[in-house]
Amino acid sequence: MRKLIFTLLFICTSFLLKAQTTVFSETFDTPPPNMSSSGSPGWFINSRLQTSIPNSDSSYISAPGDISYLESPSFDCSFNFFVTLKFKQICKIEFFDRGTIELSTDGGVTWTQLIDDGTPATNCTYLGAGFFGTQQNSFREASYPNWLPGQTVLADNSWWQNEEFDISTWQETMLMYVSDLKLQMIIIMVVPAEMVGLLMMLKL
Repeated sequence: MRKLIFTLLFICTSFLLKAQTTVFSETFDTPPPNMSSSGSPGWFINSRLQTSIPNSDSSYISAPGDISYLESPSFDCSFNFFVTLKFKQICKIEFFDRGTIELSTDGGVTWTQLIDDGTPATNCTYLGAGFFGTQQNSFREASYPNWLPGQTVLADNSWWQNEEFDISTWQETMLMYVSDLKLQMIIIMVVPAEMVGLLMMLKL
């Protein structure tokens, strides 16, 4: 009986693993990228840092009050019960600045920031290893010790961090019914620093 239960569990697990589908992926290795950039100064292809050869996408803002956006095209999450957002990043921006992630379920008409801080406003589950909810639901140099907060140093490829968010239930609406989902990464009020995002990926 135990052998039969284990076999059934193994078959079910295999089915769930095989059922994962990538609905959107961008490595920035083949220009032009399938994401749009706006703001001041925007995002640009970077070949100095990467997790896959030869590129990543990055933004470097030098004036307080500047905002830089990186936005995905719309993609379809309908009929998918479990939706995760996965990406790799370096976010070497000062403590009072922030790199945030926002989602839109209406093709970019309205946007809502990802929040996982234990308050009633929580709308996702952060599955990464950094400080997120305690950093105003954003990323900055204090998110990871190896980003050397408070030090003026140049980032290198050892700084890449894997991030993951469970966004299956978004704003009390199951994403399995959403066919017009978009995401954007934003850098807000940055003084000289560097943020690099690579492999923006949604795994289902």
